Amino acid sequence: MEKKVVLITGCSSGIGLSLAVRLASDPDKTYKVYATMRNLAKKERLLGCVKDLHKDTLDILQMDVTNHQSILEARDRVVEKRVDILVCNAGVGLIDPWRRRAWTP
Repeated sequence: MEKKVVLITGCSSGIGLSLAVRLASDPDKTYKVYATMRNLAKKERLLGCVKDLHKDTLDILQMDVTNHQSILEARDRVVEKRVDILVCNAGVGLIDPWRRRAWTP
């Protein structure tokens, strides 16, 4: 059976990291995971979670979703030349507890 190719953005922490670990560690090796992050210096956390479970099910790519060239370069590193499942998880959430009113123009 051919592996499902999964590309996940925002894998340096949180949901992206957890999902990449979960899918790459699947004992049936159902998925080939391309975990992307803007800063590859943060990849050690992901590698530490996966350890050496399935080296052939995880690749970590540098990709900044706000940079078109970075997206193209990451796309070109996907060996299978397809993505079956895309998880758009990159981003930063900010909450200001002092501004609880609705925004008005």
